[in-house]
Amino acid sequence: MNKTLLFILLTSIYLQAQTKDVSLVLPWKHQFEFAGYYVAKELGFYEKAGLNVHIKEYESNTNTTKDIANQKYDFGVGYSFVIFEKITKYPNIILMSAIYQSSPLVLLSLKRDDLKFIQDIKNKKIMMTTNHSVAASIRAMLFSQEIYENMYTTVEETFTNHDLINGNIDLLVAYSSNEPYLLKSKGLQYTIFDPREYGYDFYNGILFTSQEMIENDPQTVSAFHKASLQGWDYAYKNIDKTIEIILKKYNTQSKTYAALKFEAQTLKKLSFKEAVAFGSITPKRLKDTVKTYRLLHLGKMKEKIDYESFIYKNDVNLSNFTCATDEVAPTIRDAFILNTFYSKDFLFFILFLLIASFIYYKTKIYYLGKNIIIDKKRKLVLDTHIHSFIIDTNKNILTVSQALLKLTHYYKDELTQKHYTFLASLDNEIMIKDFWLTLSSGHVYKGNINLVHKNTDILKASVIASPIFKQDKSIKEYFCILTIKS
Repeated sequence: MNKTLLFILLTSIYLQAQTKDVSLVLPWKHQFEFAGYYVAKELGFYEKAGLNVHIKEYESNTNTTKDIANQKYDFGVGYSFVIFEKITKYPNIILMSAIYQSSPLVLLSLKRDDLKFIQDIKNKKIMMTTNHSVAASIRAMLFSQEIYENMYTTVEETFTNHDLINGNIDLLVAYSSNEPYLLKSKGLQYTIFDPREYGYDFYNGILFTSQEMIENDPQTVSAFHKASLQGWDYAYKNIDKTIEIILKKYNTQSKTYAALKFEAQTLKKLSFKEAVAFGSITPKRLKDTVKTYRLLHLGKMKEKIDYESFIYKNDVNLSNFTCATDEVAPTIRDAFILNTFYSKDFLFFILFLLIASFIYYKTKIYYLGKNIIIDKKRKLVLDTHIHSFIIDTNKNILTVSQALLKLTHYYKDELTQKHYTFLASLDNEIMIKDFWLTLSSGHVYKGNINLVHKNTDILKASVIASPIFKQDKSIKEYFCILTIKS
């Protein structure tokens, strides 16, 4: 045998012997959603890290989380409910990176006159899994709008658009990166109801492993993590080349180039938040997600959870993986929750302040029955001394006083244009109904609501809220004053 060929053969055998076999199992069929891992394998990022990675496509009846927890596979990619499964079933799961800082999971309907607004979902048929933890963000969005489970019909998923197009259902739970393109390609217009717009912003595309894998082979875990992120960095910077890789070797769904391009552009926007490192996972966002599970009464969970222990501690600088994108997804904050008491003494104090400001600034307060119209000239006093906010007739927060912002440590743009349930406990159905029914019928509401500091500390308070009327006696908006109890 030629000495050169022999040397090459021996070198190849040696390198193969030094390469470690690693498995990665996906939660769905091949598509751009997992592009970074394909790139890392096909362009040699894994090989350079000394890894021979076997990527396993999803198969029916596969439980990815269970398989990783039991060390059947080394690494897995999961959806947001991996967090729920870690708490309730598989405590040895460790979260490494969240490729999608925001989930593409949405409610989708064909564009129709009777489904323009989220309230129109009442009495409709929704194709959605009966596993509440999987669709937690969807169910929380509906619940926050006072659309309860007995107000719509749930149809088990078939994972196709056919029933929606044929009119067998009204809405389906979909991925904003997939199903909208399929409808658009058929010339159909659609409407999306996105949980992010209602404060439920979950992670997705979570790369995870087991605690045993980290303890037994930390070098492999670190190498795999870094190479995977390098793959994602390349995939987002070179979308067209990445699509070529998928079309050649990972196109088991027979997707078109255009469909993969739509998917890539949509997911790229969901992978980034302003001032947030690519792939990062924080205890704060984990805690906010678990809050939603608690509000929906999903599973038994300990009161105190160490969220820091959920997250893989690694030596990879995530800020290096910027993916050079100008298409930064807007930051949408999670809803916060309130629990409070009523103080009559403080209400008298508020009335005193209103009267005092009237005298000092020579402004006018007009009364229509029990309802208050507040002159704009008193804005400064209200803004700096009263914990207040204003809701429009579509139930969205219009303005928040500086006093309330200072108290809760929120920024104005984190609260304005959000649904009023940002300032109401989602687990108190009776209060939510009573609050809105009272105000929308033109009456003053006095009672308990719940308020929380941005760091999630509970603040005890009460609320008095009143409609503000236009000259034609129709309701313009609603003015709410919070009483904070020390």
